[in-house]
Formats: sequence, C-alpha cells, structure tokens
Amino acid sequence: LASYDIFLRPEIVYTHTKFDAGLGEVKTSRLDAPVLVGMHLFKFISVVGGPSFHYLLDDNYEDVFNSPSDKEFLFGYQFGLGVNFGPVGLDLRYERLLNDQEFDFDQFIKRKDDFRSEQVVLGMSFQF
Repeated sequence: LASYDIFLRPEIVYTHTKFDAGLGEVKTSRLDAPVLVGMHLFKFISVVGGPSFHYLLDDNYEDVFNSPSDKEFLFGYQFGLGVNFGPVGLDLRYERLLNDQEFDFDQFIKRKDDFRSEQVVLGMSFQF
C-alpha cells in the first residue's frame, strides 16, 4: 500500500557559488532559507517544493559588472525529488531566483540580459 505523508521542512544553508558570467568570474556567499513542503511517496521517495529566501553575505558583482549589487535579500523557489533510506535522505532540487538584476548598456550589447540565478542542488539530510 502507498503511504502519503505531508511534511514541512524549513532549512538554513550556507551557500558559496562561483560562475563565469561572460565578463568575469562572479563569486557570491549567502545564507539560504528554503521552506519546503513535501510528500513522502511509498515511504522512501519524496517530492518537495516551496519558496526560498536568501540573504547575500558577500559578492564581487561590482568588480565584474562595474556596478554594486543593490539587493541583500533575494527570493526564489525550489522543487525536486528525494530518496530516503531510514533517517538519511538524498535529494536533487532545481532552484531559481526571481529577483531581477540590472545591467548596463555594454552588458546588453553582449547579450547578457537575463541574470537570474538558477542552479541544481544536490542535498543530503539526516532526520532527527
């Protein structure tokens, strides 16, 4: 028989990201707080999704884009699938930030007009 348990999983995660933006390497450090709602399917598979809140600790946007990052708080969403082995879980999630970043004319000419962060997150958890 299938068992469908619904759960709430708030998290706090330190994230350090590096990526090539075409104009240079961008580095960011932030605290992420996704608030995920999930459902266990068949006791070992789970689906999760929900909003994610981000607080920017440090970045080098000004060095790469010639303009400072003016947003300390960011908002986005995450969704994904997980596999649970007793108290240990392994999940794969897609994350996308919804805050727009502004560009100058030079970046527009170089076709860098969409700069919303997106990433795939592989996570491991332990249930207390």
